[in-house]
Amino acid sequence: MYFFMSEEDLKLVLAKYQQKAFDLFNRNIVLETQVESLTATVNTLSVELEKLRKPKRGSKVEGDFS
Repeated sequence: MYFFMSEEDLKLVLAKYQQKAFDLFNRNIVLETQVESLTATVNTLSVELEKLRKPKRGSKVEGDFS
């Protein structure tokens, strides 16, 4: 048994597809923006962490007073 949709039914289905596609597109943009922002934050913090890991020139290690 086949179900044939009327022109009005097809218009409603198409409108729903368009709405869902638009919603998913917008969500994708928001998520990509969040990923870019968080990636930049991670990169900044990685640079800061690397700076803290490097010993400064001329500083003595604790307990090294000989």
